Amino acid sequence: MKFGSSRILALVPAFLALFLCFPAAGKDIGTALDEAILQQTSALVPGSLKLPTAPGENLPPPIVQAAGKEFIRAWQTYDAIRALQLASRQAVKPKAEADLINAATEHEKFADLLQRCIRAEPPPEPSEFSRFTYDDQSTCGSGPMTFLDTSEKASTLLLLRRGQYLEALPQLSRTTGPARDALLRAFGVDPEEFRIGK
Repeated sequence: MKFGSSRILALVPAFLALFLCFPAAGKDIGTALDEAILQQTSALVPGSLKLPTAPGENLPPPIVQAAGKEFIRAWQTYDAIRALQLASRQAVKPKAEADLINAATEHEKFADLLQRCIRAEPPPEPSEFSRFTYDDQSTCGSGPMTFLDTSEKASTLLLLRRGQYLEALPQLSRTTGPARDALLRAFGVDPEEFRIGK
């Protein structure tokens, strides 16, 4: 019992840094990032952006082909965006272990990066998030999952603010909600068709 309590108490500063970065605003960092991303995507005009690979170049599995034209088109739309997701993952170069900053132990640095991301004064480079890792020596996955979710949202926001919509699409397309749908529409993709294609 003592071991568990001390572990929980050790995590309090890290969680405070992640969730209470903006106490004056009365919202946690996740909500602040969601709102900022939605603000960036809601201004986009449907059909104003183009995908580098048009949907329809790959044939779906036979079971999808047998389902009809609607399902083929939906699968091809999803496949074009999935190709972007795969390419963005392959483009990430892993950092050397010694170069990484552990957000669990150096939470002030991570909180500072998040605040600069939200306030954009000055806006950090999206790649700054790749300098951080999260290792609290725990078997619980909630801390690392929250860290990954927060990092991905923050880097997506920075990409959107820079007008790097194609680079933001792979990250945002893994989520759900109005921000994702607005970005998909800007690329001429029907969100419902994308969802069905999954």
